[in-house]
Amino acid sequence: MTQSEKMEIITLVEQSTLSVKATLRELGINRSTFNECRAAL
Repeated sequence: MTQSEKMEIITLVEQSTLSVKATLRELGINRSTFNECRAAL
């Protein structure tokens, strides 16, 4: 996953009106993957 893709995922989750869990489910992304993205930035 590229740096820009990671940033896009984080931005989508942060700006969503849904919970983090619900947003990640809609995006098809595991919570652990999201946490790794956040830690990498």
